Amino acid sequence: WIKFLTPLIGTCNKFRGYCIDLLQKRNQRRRSKKAMSTWDRLLQSMTAQQRLEAAVLRIQTNFRARREEKAKRRMKLLRDRRGRTASVRIEERLRADAARARDGITKTEQIALERQKRREVTIDDRRKMQSFKQSVRRHRRILLRPNTTFSVVWKVITVSCVALEIAQIACAPKVAGEMKKMPLEELMKGLLLLLAEKCDEDVVKKKTRKSPPFMPHLINALPINQVGKMPSDVGNGKRRYRCLHSSSSSSSMQRQLFVTIVQHFAKNIAFLVKVVSFLDVFITFFTGELDARTGLLQPKTFFKRYILPGLALQLLVNPTMKYISELVKDICIIVRDMGPTRVFGMLVAFSPYTTWLCARLFDFAHYVVEMENKRNIVAPFLR
Repeated sequence: WIKFLTPLIGTCNKFRGYCIDLLQKRNQRRRSKKAMSTWDRLLQSMTAQQRLEAAVLRIQTNFRARREEKAKRRMKLLRDRRGRTASVRIEERLRADAARARDGITKTEQIALERQKRREVTIDDRRKMQSFKQSVRRHRRILLRPNTTFSVVWKVITVSCVALEIAQIACAPKVAGEMKKMPLEELMKGLLLLLAEKCDEDVVKKKTRKSPPFMPHLINALPINQVGKMPSDVGNGKRRYRCLHSSSSSSSMQRQLFVTIVQHFAKNIAFLVKVVSFLDVFITFFTGELDARTGLLQPKTFFKRYILPGLALQLLVNPTMKYISELVKDICIIVRDMGPTRVFGMLVAFSPYTTWLCARLFDFAHYVVEMENKRNIVAPFLR
């Protein structure tokens, strides 16, 4: 019982946490949509002059906020008496910022002039462009807003997968007769194939139930009203059934078709649950949270993002880690058979293509996240 109840309680606790997170994201999404509609109505009610004045005031507010932030940083440097004086540190920082800005402008102008002079791109230009793209990628931040439509829909899918994981443990004694977690594919087959269970030729099952007066006419019009069963007698407001024997070719074909559909359905659902469980670890890692005071998007704290209930715990309790460990073992066996030197040479040969593919995937992920985040940006005073 301890081996049976311990994973069941842990999975139920995980289901509880996912449900709380889903409700929170759903409420945030609802408030965001309400704020967006309020903002649209406000813009429609304003004239062009009023919108212009509001934009000017917003620009002034942002400028003053940045100026105040700079003043706070300078005051912090003035209070800091460790090491050199604050004035020297401020001067060095300003000079370094100005030098970086001048270098960037100079490099950009040089590249633009060289491109205008000749249409060909030299190796140096390609290196500069590549280094610039790499520097841009290093400063990019992939952080998804929790109140987007994708976040809410994905959380609904993950909650459904966790519910199926609970069913794998809770229904195992009834379906498989064992007090342990059973595979999802076998569980779905065991539950769905009960509808297509073969009838014994010597046993006749009779099921009776009362029906309204108009039901006999509807029943007579239906040749088959249940899988594997046909109406044998209708009368006096009651309905009888008799099993279709295995000798019937039509019933055998129907049963075989149903079993095939159930097998393919269970196999595909099990594979889909594995994929969702694996991807949920990384989607949760790259999902930020909204500040309760300002409403701005910010990453989760280090402990919450990396430890509990972050990346480390998710990788430990994820059900797909068993399959990943088996895959790693198979890869290690292949490396041992082929030889480490040959495998290392293959990795070096394919490293440019792998780097290019990873960069494209990173750019695509950043583009998708930014497009999804921009759909939910509203005015700060309406958050």
